[in-house]
Amino acid sequence: MPRAKGSLGHGAIVSILIKYIHPSLHIRNKYTNPQHNQRLEGCTALRLEERGISGRLQECVIVTHPDFSDEDGVIELYAARRWVKVEREGPEEGFFDVQVGPQVAEDPRPPLPIAVNTQNLDQSVIAELSVTMDIDDDNEPAPENLPAPSDNNNASIFEDWGHNGVCFRRITGSFQQNPRLPNIVPVGIPSIWTIFEQFFPVSFVKEVMIPETNAFLEPPVTYGEFCLFFGLWMLMCTTHFDSRRDFWSSAPPRTTSPV
Repeated sequence: MPRAKGSLGHGAIVSILIKYIHPSLHIRNKYTNPQHNQRLEGCTALRLEERGISGRLQECVIVTHPDFSDEDGVIELYAARRWVKVEREGPEEGFFDVQVGPQVAEDPRPPLPIAVNTQNLDQSVIAELSVTMDIDDDNEPAPENLPAPSDNNNASIFEDWGHNGVCFRRITGSFQQNPRLPNIVPVGIPSIWTIFEQFFPVSFVKEVMIPETNAFLEPPVTYGEFCLFFGLWMLMCTTHFDSRRDFWSSAPPRTTSPV
């Protein structure tokens, strides 16, 4: 008899977070306003398969559910494996993670000698070990771990600690100065937008992104409109909502949680 909860496999009964199930069109038609963390229960796992989600291939679980079907039969749904929770196992022979590894041939080479630190060992044990393996009887680093000397006499990491009264930065002509942005003309205090554009690919946006975008738009978008759109996405990324669709909804925001 199958155990309750365990390994994922063919025929297992699973539940999945509704907002991560694909194709999303079928889910939206069935659940127009799903609750937070609502799960679709009673799904039957069929197989594992790589599917494209969010622009990259992910290991997904293909499932069916009695509530999702059309004139051609049962609709296959899928979700990334991390959102799938096993409620009841299927037959053991259908487990997805049961794999038989290849047989590894025995290495014919003799084992490498082992160095043993003998600081805390009894002398009788040391004598017995010295017959079969190399003994490291000191606390010095291995020769291959010693750093090589540097040809740069000014490299402070190879010098003794302390200060001898000579500043090597002054000798090389360096001087003390505050951090600055070299492309900003120092006239007053720069605005937040001026500083932002120093880290924003302005030329790439103007010369590549906007022309390619305008090839499919009428009327064309301007640089200012593009920046406003980009700013809206940044604002949405830092604002908590149950669903990103709420940003485009014409309905008033909910002030209480659904019952």
